[in-house]
Amino acid sequence: MLKDFKTALIETIRTVDPSITVREYRGELSAPETAKMLPQELPAVLVDFVRDDVRDEAHKTALFNLYFVHVAYTKNRGVRDTAKWELVDLLEAVDTVLLQVRFRGVGKIRPTYGTKLFDGRTGSGYLSAFARTIEVSFWN
Repeated sequence: MLKDFKTALIETIRTVDPSITVREYRGELSAPETAKMLPQELPAVLVDFVRDDVRDEAHKTALFNLYFVHVAYTKNRGVRDTAKWELVDLLEAVDTVLLQVRFRGVGKIRPTYGTKLFDGRTGSGYLSAFARTIEVSFWN
C-alpha cells in the first residue's frame, strides 16, 4: 500500500512540471553542506516515507516528506534568489495538485508544514532546500 502510494505520488508530482526530477529520497540532504546532486537532476523533488500510524484494522495514516532542492552554480545573488523563489513556486504548485488529486483507497492528501532546510553555500554551489510534510489516510 505505502509503496504503491509513493510510486503514484511521484508520478503525480511529475505532472506539475515534466522537466523536473522527481524520485525517491536517498539521504542526499543528511549533510546539506556536502550534498552532491547532478546539475541535470535539478531542480528536484525527492519523496521520502517518514512514518505510519495504524489506527485500526481498516485505517492508518502516513507521513511523507517532499524535499524541494536546487543548486545555483553562481555567486550572483540575483540568480540565486530567483532560483530559490522558483523552488517555492514549485512547492506551492505541488501543494495545489496534491490538494485536488484522489487515489483509490486513500483519503485527502493534507500538506501540513513546510520548512526551509538549507539556503547557503556548499562545496558545489548555493543550495536551497525546503521540505513539505504531507499526511495521508489509508483505508483497507
